[in-house]
Amino acid sequence: MALTMGMPKIVKLLRQEGIKNPVDWGKSKYLTRAGIEENILRCRAVLGERNHLGVIYKGVYPAIISPEEYDSVQAAIASRTNGNNVGANEKMVNLFQGVSFCSHCGGRLHVVRKPRDVYEKKWSSKSPKIKVEFQNIYCDNGK
Repeated sequence: MALTMGMPKIVKLLRQEGIKNPVDWGKSKYLTRAGIEENILRCRAVLGERNHLGVIYKGVYPAIISPEEYDSVQAAIASRTNGNNVGANEKMVNLFQGVSFCSHCGGRLHVVRKPRDVYEKKWSSKSPKIKVEFQNIYCDNGK
């Protein structure tokens, strides 16, 4: 599926088919985008390799796919990404967005903007309210 479609679409299809997360940790019982990307599509264990402290051991696991198929999937993923994970109409708000990870669960951290009403004059409940946009950092798995 990764040769022809992106990870959000893969997640949606797997969820519709009822395929659940084989690892029983995290908040979702279904596979997440981050889980598919990090543990399946970008993990070299599908080739039968193990990376331990920078040393790659080959033939540790039975290979699920061929190296040529793995390389073609990586090329397809790279061709669909523009490098900064930001849409055409969005502003970059955090240089480390998409590369920072949660220390608790390992999910990616994202900046989310949320509008909120606050008083125009601080500490005065009689002043009129105005809308202010706050930016918070959230974990991808903890949303």
